[in-house]
This record gives sequence, C-alpha cells and structure tokens, in this order.
Amino acid sequence: MESSEREDYLEAVLVRSLAVQAHTSAKDLAADLSIGEETVSADLKSLEEQGDLVFDETGALSLTVQGRTIAERVLKKHRVLQCFLGEILGMEDHAASDEACVLEHSISDTAINRIGNYVKSAGHRRNWHRGNTSYNRLINNNIPNPVASGLVPGMNKIPPAGTSSTPLGSTLTDAMESVPLAVIGITGGEYLHRLIDLGVIPGEVVILKRRLHNNAVVLQVKECDIALSPEIAGTILVEKM
Repeated sequence: MESSEREDYLEAVLVRSLAVQAHTSAKDLAADLSIGEETVSADLKSLEEQGDLVFDETGALSLTVQGRTIAERVLKKHRVLQCFLGEILGMEDHAASDEACVLEHSISDTAINRIGNYVKSAGHRRNWHRGNTSYNRLINNNIPNPVASGLVPGMNKIPPAGTSSTPLGSTLTDAMESVPLAVIGITGGEYLHRLIDLGVIPGEVVILKRRLHNNAVVLQVKECDIALSPEIAGTILVEKM
C-alpha cells in the first residue's frame, strides 16, 4: 500500500471519529473514499497488521495511538493547505480541498508550520474571514479528540449532561440565540467534511446569532459568521455553556 493511501484511510477514520457515529465500518469508509468495499476491507486488514487500527468483535474499527498520530498530522496539513489555497490564493472551497488532498502527502511538517503561521498573520492583518476556516485551530498542534474524551486541547471542557437549560443532544435549530454553545457532536455524516472545514467540530464553542426567514441559521465560529441550512443545522448537537 502506498503511504498516501495509508494516510487517506487513517484520515478518513479520524474524520468519522469526530462525529457522533455508532460504528465506523469498512462500508462507511468505502462510501467516504469512493472505493469498493472488498478493496477497503483488504486494505484495512493490512493497516491492522501494521498496527494502525484495531477491530472489535462487531467489526467496528478504531485508531491505535500510532494510527491517530499519523491521521492527526495529515488532517492538520489538509486544513492548513486548504486555508492557504482558499483564503490567500482565492481558490474555490472544493478546488482548494481537492488540491490539499494531493499536497498533504508530500509537504513537510516544517513547511506546513510556516504556511500556517503565515496564514494566521495574514488573517490578523486583514481581519478577513470568508467563514470556511478557523485560523487558530488550523495551526494548533493537536487535532481534537472524539466527543468521548470530553476535552479538546486549548478549549473548555464540555459541560456535563444536565447542567444547562439546553438538554444534552439538542440540535442547533432548537438552541437559544446569543449564548455560548458547546458543540458535542455531529449526527449527519454527509455534512461532516463540510462542517469540519468550517471549524464546527466537537468541543468548539459557537454562538447562534440569528435565525433567517427560511429557517436557516447564522452561526458565529470564533471570528467568523457562517450561514447554515436547516438540514445542516439539525445535525449539530450542542449544549449551553
């Protein structure tokens, strides 16, 4: 297996682990990566033999420490590159993401850190945000852990269930406006990649600014205001801080 293929698989498993998913299976990854399920199953077996992931008795898979380390490094590269290509060079979101998928496998950690620092400084100078990135998180050395960890590096601990007026598992569409909300999960797998690109991930603190006439919402993520359709907003689980 090529090293780029290995990294793609591990990154895909990590991305799924950032959402609320009952299981991650070979079928899930086959759909995410547009690869045949038989091929994916064989490749996952190879990754298991390399010590990158493990299967439980139900067939669900999870990353080992080794696998997570690789996946976090690749996902960080993807975010920094997509931000640079989109925000600095002006590429469209999908084109920037596709290009980042290619470059992330060959660029060095040193180059990524320099690009990330440049993007951050450029963002602060211009105070320019299109709403598809979160600069501070892009250059963070740690990609957030799954919801089960309860803690994201550099962020506040997610409030325990029952400590707020917004019940555990309430969606963004039902949340209060103008108050800090902790994202605790994402239930819509089809929107997962888009939300991660926007910086809406478990552990992030957001504010519902207002609701629009078509039931869409305007959400503040750090310094960015982004509009989300009611379908997407309904997949985001939040708790009041």
